[in-house]
Amino acid sequence: MEVSMAKTVNLKIDNREVQVPEGTNLIDAAAAAGVHIPNLCYMKGMKGIGACRLCLVELEGMKSPLIACTARAKEGMVVRTSTEAVQETRKFVIDLILSMHPLDCMTCTKAGVCNLQKYAYDFELKESTFSRKKFGYPIDEANPFIKRDPDYCVLCGRCVRICKYQGTEVLDFNGRGVGSRVVTAQDKPLQESSCTFCGSCVDVCPVNALLEADRWRKGREWEYEKTASVCLSCGSGCSIAVSTKDGSVIKINTGAPDGSIERTICAVGRFGFDSMKSDMRVTVPMKRVDGELKETSWEDAVATVAEKLKAAGPDAAFISSGNILNEDAGLLKKLAADVVKTKHCDSTVSLYSRYDAMNSATAELEKADLFVLAGIAPDQWKRVLPALDAVVRKRVNGGAKLIVIHSGEPKIS
Repeated sequence: MEVSMAKTVNLKIDNREVQVPEGTNLIDAAAAAGVHIPNLCYMKGMKGIGACRLCLVELEGMKSPLIACTARAKEGMVVRTSTEAVQETRKFVIDLILSMHPLDCMTCTKAGVCNLQKYAYDFELKESTFSRKKFGYPIDEANPFIKRDPDYCVLCGRCVRICKYQGTEVLDFNGRGVGSRVVTAQDKPLQESSCTFCGSCVDVCPVNALLEADRWRKGREWEYEKTASVCLSCGSGCSIAVSTKDGSVIKINTGAPDGSIERTICAVGRFGFDSMKSDMRVTVPMKRVDGELKETSWEDAVATVAEKLKAAGPDAAFISSGNILNEDAGLLKKLAADVVKTKHCDSTVSLYSRYDAMNSATAELEKADLFVLAGIAPDQWKRVLPALDAVVRKRVNGGAKLIVIHSGEPKIS
């Protein structure tokens, strides 16, 4: 959602004066004032749709309440977010949702970070006062990445909207009323749809309807140690948040604030961390003796490398993976130039540097109105810059032109 930065407005929210850009919705305006307005469907960065009806607020001078995620801040507004009438309405909404939601919070993987659980706690609702309705929809868990359980869905629409934002449009609503649910085209499993398994739907889901497929009984959220990092799966340098427990990686998320579309990552960056536990991974120094690799000590390995580099001298060449950090690449170049005295230092990134698109910043691509993909094979595009696949799809979905020049038919076309 874009707001005007040329003009600001002053308003009062729960007796707190705040100044925000004109056009800011009341949820963001309240956040700027340090006030949280309960909501399930709103995603920061996207236009509000008022699907959950939790964000109702009162505006001085109006009889009817306003939907905060769709209402815009105006000069002189006086907003009240927690009056008795507003709180009763919110409690009623949560009560209704609980009547159609499993109450297994004791064993639910999202316990502690579930928005519905938080609001039920805030409104002192142990169970619904309405008649319970059970659906028993089949669970979509045939793929190895995302588990989709429709019985937990609160129909907030976040997954549907983020999927459209990503340009894939895999998920959508089907049915009406209490029979509504989120489905894929022809209600097929995710692996039979056009899903790219970017996992953005998992990030934005406020409950347990969408979750990483292998999360069951791997600890509670509050037991995880979260570390901000950078994905090394390709050269895009996407920001990620790594959750670990007892030294093992449990999951990887975008690192964006909860309910925000600020960042996205690809399937490789999100689910590819199992390679760290692969039996094929080299975890100790290996030295080739009589044509066979054998385990050795770090001291012996370093001494052997130093001996070989000293013997090669200026004729030595250094070639690194394009996945290493810029800082590591800089140190490698310094080692080559200052210690080994060679100018031969390169990276596999050079294999793709002839494509101008590969040298563009993501921010530049997000503003482009024309994309030309020339000679880039589908497997190469996915392997080299998978995260940019989503950027191109989003821009094309938003009206940008796309020209594909290739003997085959890339998936993006």
